[in-house]
Amino acid sequence: MILAELIVDPRARALALAIIGPALALVLSYRVAPRLAARTDTLLDDAVLTHLKGPLAISLIALSWYESLILLKMGAPLLVFSRGLFVSLGVVAWIVGCWGAVRAALAVLLARPEQPGHLVRPRTAPVIESVAKLVVAAMGLYFLFDAWHVDVTAWLASAGIIGVAVGFAAQESLGNLVAGFFILAEAPYKLGDMLILANGHRGKVTDIGLRTTRLQTLDGVEIIVPNQHLANAEVLNESGGSSRYTRIALPIGVAYGSDVAQVREVLLTAAHASRDVHTTPAPAVLFTAFGESSLDFVVLVWALPQRRPAVTDAINTAIYDGLARAGIAIPFPQRDVWIRHADASGEPLPVDAVAALNGDGEGPLLVANPLDHD
Repeated sequence: MILAELIVDPRARALALAIIGPALALVLSYRVAPRLAARTDTLLDDAVLTHLKGPLAISLIALSWYESLILLKMGAPLLVFSRGLFVSLGVVAWIVGCWGAVRAALAVLLARPEQPGHLVRPRTAPVIESVAKLVVAAMGLYFLFDAWHVDVTAWLASAGIIGVAVGFAAQESLGNLVAGFFILAEAPYKLGDMLILANGHRGKVTDIGLRTTRLQTLDGVEIIVPNQHLANAEVLNESGGSSRYTRIALPIGVAYGSDVAQVREVLLTAAHASRDVHTTPAPAVLFTAFGESSLDFVVLVWALPQRRPAVTDAINTAIYDGLARAGIAIPFPQRDVWIRHADASGEPLPVDAVAALNGDGEGPLLVANPLDHD
């Protein structure tokens, strides 16, 4: 009889809901949900739930109290005020909780081994965190206004118009920002990589920003390249790939008749002249072609991209000295020049006329046109 009266009495039901609701909310948020998350293999849900169980409990408690006020049949002004207050508390709690959850999720994702396809990287994490916080804050602000029945339609329209105007005015800057985000996310190059740009400039990456990338050339000059240019142009990354070493090819030609085995031995010895040459893969010498005036070889060595000039200098010097000691000639182009002397009509002059123009007929032919001779 007493239980039936409690169930029928609105005040009793409101009181029971106001007491039992928060208790159930706390049990669900701090007991049940963590146990469910602990059953999974990943730590991501545990880290996120650590920051979201508080907002979940606050939301359930606020909901139970608001339903209690409805059971008590409070006046409309009090219900409107209570709804706005409870929703505001819940929204603020969810904003703070989501911010913490974003940080925790990023920390877990950054702790895993880095792979090329991963979006979350040490350099992209601050950008992702800032964007996520901005989205959460914007959504929270919208729900806060909605809780107090504030019409934000006009504000959204004005913000859209302003956004379009700003987008057109800062189109290039926004393009660089978007390109910078994708460069940080995809990581086509990283700090310390040696890049060769489409215009031939070569330098080491010293900084990757949202708007620009900075390269340091071997001449000590800094190149600042907009990210949009790097995202849309073909860029050669000498430090990319599975190895941090790059292959250097040094062509050399020797005279016909040279002993190929001896040439190969000299070139292989010269390939080890620099301490910067990597031994794996080992240096190699290839006989590549029969040239017009030489037997063409190429010396292949592996070295760090930034050591290319020093390695090239050391090996070329050793090749020249080694071939000279072995008596192997390095051919060079030779040309025979024939000088034709003609009169004013273009007819060739006879030999005795050419000799007369030169005096005794000995020595170089100094006069090519008899009209210029006194």
